[in-house]
Amino acid sequence: MNLRTIHTILPPLAGMLLALLVGACNDNPTTIGDDYIPNNVQFTTYTLHPEEIEVTSDLAAVSNSSSNGNAAVLVGRDDDGTVAHGLLSVTETSPLFKDAARQITKVELQMRPLNYRSTRDSGREISFDVVALDSTFGPNEQWSDLLAARIASAPVIGSFSGNYPDSTVINFELNLAAATDFLRSYYQIRPNSTTPTDTIFIVKTLALRARGDGHRIVSFLGATSTASLDTLRPTLKITFADTSHTVRAGVSNWVAKYPASLPIGASKITLAGGAPVRTLLKLRLDSIPATATIHQTKLELRIDTANSRYGSVGATTRMVGYLGDVATLSQSTYLANTKLRLTGYRIAQDSVNFTDQFRYVGMAPLLTEWLQAIRGTGGSPNYGLVLGLDRGVLSSNTEASSVDRLVFFGNDAADPSLRPTVTITYSTQASR
Repeated sequence: MNLRTIHTILPPLAGMLLALLVGACNDNPTTIGDDYIPNNVQFTTYTLHPEEIEVTSDLAAVSNSSSNGNAAVLVGRDDDGTVAHGLLSVTETSPLFKDAARQITKVELQMRPLNYRSTRDSGREISFDVVALDSTFGPNEQWSDLLAARIASAPVIGSFSGNYPDSTVINFELNLAAATDFLRSYYQIRPNSTTPTDTIFIVKTLALRARGDGHRIVSFLGATSTASLDTLRPTLKITFADTSHTVRAGVSNWVAKYPASLPIGASKITLAGGAPVRTLLKLRLDSIPATATIHQTKLELRIDTANSRYGSVGATTRMVGYLGDVATLSQSTYLANTKLRLTGYRIAQDSVNFTDQFRYVGMAPLLTEWLQAIRGTGGSPNYGLVLGLDRGVLSSNTEASSVDRLVFFGNDAADPSLRPTVTITYSTQASR
């Protein structure tokens, strides 16, 4: 093909391409996608009325034990009346302790702070006692009047008063006679009838007891399964006349009690760490057709800043949502379910600051499951959604390592704009 032939072909070809483009642009844009969306589909956005949103908050049956993956131990007394006691179980043993001829000359307790103070001021003064309990604690131990009484009456084997460092290890000497008595008796060796090896039983534990003159609650590293942190666990350093030895805590826990002023109960939306407190949210979906397809569901909550509180780490910016089940409503496991379904985020005001509003998105699949159960096509029964602080699912562990709390306005807020809102966008097939 020569150059003249090419010049002859190009003009008609260009014209054909231009005609195709112009013709395609003449299609009515409103008809694009009509083949995929039926003409009788109707979209609706519905905001639940206050009476269709039911909330109640209460203590969750979830402990702060290292057995549940928590590595923090808190102790102290806050100015608002919140109290926290730490629990330590020394699981390492040594035959040196049972040898009465081996003289113990000094016992020290070493602990590593975790950079958390319950107050946001610059104060760092802390004080607590180390006491010996004539019993052990369970993996699901939580605050009880009985446990608090045992801690209150336990003999003191040491005390700490001083400034709380953010990360520097603290080391303080215990009362020699009391600490020696604990080391001689905190475990027992019993014959095993089925094996030639004797069995060791831990029969005494330690507690970090908040003192009445405290003004803040602080956090220390407890027992952890992380190998790199093994040497930083709470450690008893024992000096003998001729040698030295160390034993570490193998299990830890801590319990907390909030003042009666913390809003908990029906119509209250409260989330708190330590105790912990969670909120059950139940949505009445009678106004949503059972055959509806849910496209978007948005829950928005407004913070009651006067009743909320956070410590030195900063304000909480994320929460979690657990799928409620039938056990959620039983008193023995109330609000204890941990099947994660949703994450709530604090809405940003700008690149630096946050607003006083939280938003849960991505709830559409959850409502779809509830509607499927209503129409008998599978899904999950509507037992509600359990809202809580993060418990290590996200990047923080606020629920198990702080006494921070978030209180939100409920349906009884005087200003309607502060009440919780749930907006649902769904579609249905309209009758022809």
